[in-house]
Amino acid sequence: EERIRAAAAATDGWLYLVSVTGTTGARTELSPALPPFVERVRAVSDVPLYVGFGISTPELARAVGDLADGVVVGSRAVEVAEGGTSALRGFVASLRAALDGS
Repeated sequence: EERIRAAAAATDGWLYLVSVTGTTGARTELSPALPPFVERVRAVSDVPLYVGFGISTPELARAVGDLADGVVVGSRAVEVAEGGTSALRGFVASLRAALDGS
């Protein structure tokens, strides 16, 4: 809790939360520890919370979007971008649709 309070006090507008411990990269499901972690952070800070690390599918993005104020997709976006601009646009559109509930 002390680290959370310190990070919240030091932020200039938002906090980035790591969704899991371990290495970065695609995951198939969210950690069951994520929802209570987000709740703990919200209890001590009212800044927007962005969650990333392992978010690789529209379904995971939607699940994170239900918990947090923002979703960060890194490794998977880089992988998709290797397929070209069109592939990346399609992937981003699928994330947006999932977040919008489409």
